[in-house]
Amino acid sequence: MSRIAVLGALAAFGCGGGQRTTPPPTPRPGAPAPSVAEPSAARIQYRIRSPLRYEISRYDSLFFLGTGSTPQITGRRAMVTVRQDGSRLQVTLDSVAGVLGPRLAQSAIDSTRGTRWESRASASGPSEAYRSTRNTVLVGQVGAAVALLYPQLPEDGVRIGEVWDDSTSSPIRLDAFESLETRARNSRAIAGAAPKSIRIEVVESLTRTGKALQGGREMGLAGSGVRRVLYDLAADGWITMVQARDSLDLRVTVPDSPDPIPVRWRSTVIARLRGLPPA
Repeated sequence: MSRIAVLGALAAFGCGGGQRTTPPPTPRPGAPAPSVAEPSAARIQYRIRSPLRYEISRYDSLFFLGTGSTPQITGRRAMVTVRQDGSRLQVTLDSVAGVLGPRLAQSAIDSTRGTRWESRASASGPSEAYRSTRNTVLVGQVGAAVALLYPQLPEDGVRIGEVWDDSTSSPIRLDAFESLETRARNSRAIAGAAPKSIRIEVVESLTRTGKALQGGREMGLAGSGVRRVLYDLAADGWITMVQARDSLDLRVTVPDSPDPIPVRWRSTVIARLRGLPPA
């Protein structure tokens, strides 16, 4: 198999994949953390008042080391609306556009129309994997960012000064690759900038393994990296800002090639609350 074919199979490498949620973690006492506001004893749980509108920007950089190629850089911007309908959390894709890299084909944009993600809602966050009504590469790009919007909180809510750990594994799809992602996560809560708000700092150690068939022949995938995420949680019980950064170093093995192809993937997701429900 030629490296050109492999690179084509990897072109949407950072695009797809969803995350599966796990039961809420149990908090443990943490060392004093720096804060910019007076700590509050109040615990905050999610209280999502419909609708909440978010602007999501996602930027991906893929660099195939040793191939002489230049980094592939793409940027996408989407507007989504979050609603809670009883025990269901619904996220609707309102619009999506390309802002960096190759122009998005109109057919790709059309393929996203009417897309909705759903999960079971709880006061500590989505309690199951998001299910999408559509399955395209572009929907996968936005869906991976949607999965980051609401992190898991301790079951009884979160309070400034708490630290908690949890880990999970879930299958994800990275273009042609059926993969398994394992995450070991550490979270801590510090005082946010807004009155009575909380900032949540998350560090995840990621490992990914997977396989794919290309032209009837099997390719392998393995690698690891780090995800760092900042969340601003309002005292009223919803996320107002997300900043996530993934740094992954991966290796792809292909038939008839003695050396694996190293891939450096960097991804940034920024989400900001743009519309509040009426008081």
